[in-house]
Amino acid sequence: MRALLFGALLAVSGPAFAQTWEPVTDEDGVKVWQRPVVNSSLVEFRGRGIVDASLRQVLAVLADAERKTEWMANCAENRVVRAKSVGDRVVYNRIGSSWPLVSDRDVVVQTSFTAWPEKRQVVVEAWNTEDKLAPELDGVVRMPELQLRWTLVVVDEDRTDVTYQVRADPGGSLPHWAVNLISKHIPLNTIRNLRKQVTKDYSSALALIDRAYDWSKVEGILAAAPHALSP
Repeated sequence: MRALLFGALLAVSGPAFAQTWEPVTDEDGVKVWQRPVVNSSLVEFRGRGIVDASLRQVLAVLADAERKTEWMANCAENRVVRAKSVGDRVVYNRIGSSWPLVSDRDVVVQTSFTAWPEKRQVVVEAWNTEDKLAPELDGVVRMPELQLRWTLVVVDEDRTDVTYQVRADPGGSLPHWAVNLISKHIPLNTIRNLRKQVTKDYSSALALIDRAYDWSKVEGILAAAPHALSP
């Protein structure tokens, strides 16, 4: 069965990912790996762990753009800039600085979801873009690169195998060694936060997803081609 393309938020396109993964940590049931970015001193990171929620509930959390401020570390603002459907959106994200003399960062990303019913899997991707509705701001550094990938695989009705992969260049004068040191904690902390967030009420996001997709044919995974839906 061919992939079903749809989209949502936070989460990249394939060309950036190659090289060999090396283990970093294994904590709280979350394994983290790293690998070098080609032609760069930056490192990208990947974390994997089980989340005690259905794939549908995890997907609802990822699809709710505005509530990213509740659980994504240092997320000061997250909003939809443009949306063709629930699965094809441009999103603005601002990251608040927790360090003196370090400016906030922001980024505009294009997002998409791809569903693979035969694999019981959904891939959520996001990659940096530009949009005139989200211009650069004085005093805020626009990130030159951000690529994210969430891979969600059904374990059973109440558990999802979640992999979170991130490659980021925050720009500005931050040295890459410092960026790498901070970034290696992102996958573990993000999956930890997701585990807590899925316990909250996401009825509005679930309703949006349920209006757009047929969940009936394969339990816990998208099973039919989506119809267009404007948010």
